[in-house]
Amino acid sequence: MRSIKRNNMTDIAHILLVIVYNLLYVYFVILVVAILLSWTPLIHTKFYGFIEKITDPFLNIFRGYIIIGQFDLTPTLGIFLYYLLLTFMQRLL
Repeated sequence: MRSIKRNNMTDIAHILLVIVYNLLYVYFVILVVAILLSWTPLIHTKFYGFIEKITDPFLNIFRGYIIIGQFDLTPTLGIFLYYLLLTFMQRLL
C-alpha cells in the first residue's frame, strides 16, 4: 500500500513539475518576443503594450546594468538566467 501512495505522490509531483515547466516556457517565449519587438517600430501597438505589461516586472530587475551606447543589453542577461532556470527544471523532469 505504501509504495502505491508513493508512486501516486511521485506522479502528482511530476505532473505539477511539468505544468510549472510548461508555464515557465511559455513565459520565456513571451520574453523573447518582447525583446525582439522592442527593437522594431512595433513598440507603439496594443499588442506590444500587452506583452510589455507581462514581461516588464521581470525585465525591470535587470535593466540598466549592461548599456552599450543607446542599447540596454541587460534584458539579454535576464533571458540567459531565465533559460538557466528552464534548463535546471528540465533536468528535474
